[in-house]
Amino acid sequence: MKNTPQRMRSFAPPTRDKIFIWSAVISGCCIMALLGRHAAIHRFGTDQFTGNVLFAVFFVLSIGLYCGFQSAIEDVFNRLSTLFRHREVMAIAETPTGEKVSVTTTDVPEI
Repeated sequence: MKNTPQRMRSFAPPTRDKIFIWSAVISGCCIMALLGRHAAIHRFGTDQFTGNVLFAVFFVLSIGLYCGFQSAIEDVFNRLSTLFRHREVMAIAETPTGEKVSVTTTDVPEI
């Protein structure tokens, strides 16, 4: 998707990560809305219809909040993933015969 031009990105197929993230977001918002409905019915004594309306309102608002803050949330997760990612470093070693060999390593060489 990095090679896709900006004007064509909306037509690019979603990646597996995006599908996984969106399914987690929708299921999380649904669980929060169900908890709000349950609390409205059992804790505050509203009827079933009002609880269902509150479920729809909570669900739409939570999806809207995620869409509004999506870029900030993705930025935080990208920064977290770079903290825990092993960086590959190209080390150039010289053999006793004077030949230079490049070696890819995840640790920073001392010399």
